[in-house]
Amino acid sequence: MSNMSYCRFENTYRDYTDCVEVIQESIGEEDTERYPEPISEEEMRYAKLLIRDSLELVLGMASTAGIQLDDPNAADKLFALLVDSNKVAQEQYAERRAEDKKARMERMDRWIRGEKF
Repeated sequence: MSNMSYCRFENTYRDYTDCVEVIQESIGEEDTERYPEPISEEEMRYAKLLIRDSLELVLGMASTAGIQLDDPNAADKLFALLVDSNKVAQEQYAERRAEDKKARMERMDRWIRGEKF
């Protein structure tokens, strides 16, 4: 089931951090006094996809913005890229909404005047 757009990142982040912890425990990166929980074969396929997609996302964003991943501020710079891109998307969305509203109002005016459309 997909997440609602108003909380997709919040919900996904919670699940993602759980997956990261399991992977870290499995490779011995996470200090834990318990034995790591084994990952099923099916879940391993999805872990591979998660790792692949995460890597593609970060490398693609870094390449787009010319960000070096060994830069200590790389995460902040990648986020700034998203913020800037989102501002452009918001502006374009607002413009499309205004154009759609104008077109609806024009159609309504024609209808009120009894014009065919």
